[in-house]
Amino acid sequence: MLWEETERPGAVRAFRVLSPAEFQGGHWFELEPAEGGTLLRHTVEGSATGHYETIWPERIDRCTTGSWRPLLDNVQSAVACAT
Repeated sequence: MLWEETERPGAVRAFRVLSPAEFQGGHWFELEPAEGGTLLRHTVEGSATGHYETIWPERIDRCTTGSWRPLLDNVQSAVACAT
């Protein structure tokens, strides 16, 4: 997949899929004030057609979830060390 950083209202970082054409979507990060700190929200939105529709649940979704979860799990630790 080829991704491009893009602008999205309210997002601190946002990315959209450039290719393949059968997968349209993006993901973004938002920061919101919360009691005692800041809430980091990561949202993924998209649709898959053709070949990607069949492989999305088992190959792509599982891989991206596995890649992002450890990164997001470590954000709190990284912020605590920086303050």
